[in-house]
Amino acid sequence: MAIIRHGKPGSPQSPTLRDDPTKTANRRTVTLDQTTVGQLEDLKHFQGRYGPWILSVGERPVNPERIAAWWRRARDRAGVDKRWRLHDLRHWSATTSIARGHDIRTVANRLGHANPAMTLRVYAHAVESADGPVADMLGEVLDNGGDDT
Repeated sequence: MAIIRHGKPGSPQSPTLRDDPTKTANRRTVTLDQTTVGQLEDLKHFQGRYGPWILSVGERPVNPERIAAWWRRARDRAGVDKRWRLHDLRHWSATTSIARGHDIRTVANRLGHANPAMTLRVYAHAVESADGPVADMLGEVLDNGGDDT
């Protein structure tokens, strides 16, 4: 994985994370917020460079058990419920993104789902929870005589 900055000369560049090809030979690019980019840059400085993996010891990836231990320590320090696994952050990000109105195609891309139907099947509850505000908005439009401006 590598951080890639893109954009036209003179324009602000969006920091992104490029994921190497998956088992289906696909690549994906995910835009990152500035705080995450800063933390990854700090990690790069600490490690000296990015290897084939962001979390690596030389050319070898960090043992998943070590990553799990780091997660448990960070979770406990942050006061997050002990039932939360590291993988649950993936579900949290998808559910939160959908519930706050982001489109399914974008969320599917961030998750690496080739087909947004997969995202809809797994996260249907988030789509349903976002339906209430849509109903309210449509009711307001109708109450105003169909004028949505």
